[in-house]
Amino acid sequence: MRCQYKDFLKELDVNLFSDSFDFEKDGNRFYQLFRNYLLGAALSIKWRVDFSLLAIVNSLNTNLEGINHAEEFGCFQSMLRDSSNVFLITWQVIWKRLRFEAGLDALQEWLLSYPLLTVTPVAFGWPC
Repeated sequence: MRCQYKDFLKELDVNLFSDSFDFEKDGNRFYQLFRNYLLGAALSIKWRVDFSLLAIVNSLNTNLEGINHAEEFGCFQSMLRDSSNVFLITWQVIWKRLRFEAGLDALQEWLLSYPLLTVTPVAFGWPC
């Protein structure tokens, strides 16, 4: 539960979030990013390794308030004490790169047919 995360971080002896971070309000707003970042921090301590958080999003989607994922991700980053290990990439950027790679036909076909990604040549203004 979000109310227990603050104590959990104290036990880990890490200070991941800025002083303005509200564990209830901001923890709810950035729920998935927040939980994954906490998990990464905990596992990095346990396994003695560095960690990074990579969010892969569809650039055509927004949250319920109409804010795009890149903006929301930027807000999440601004609440971290050190945001050098968090990154965002879109399916569209991945698609632009993959469509030129030889030997990835099966993956290209899957991306083209996956309805939630809206990764189609038409979406990018390319001829079919």
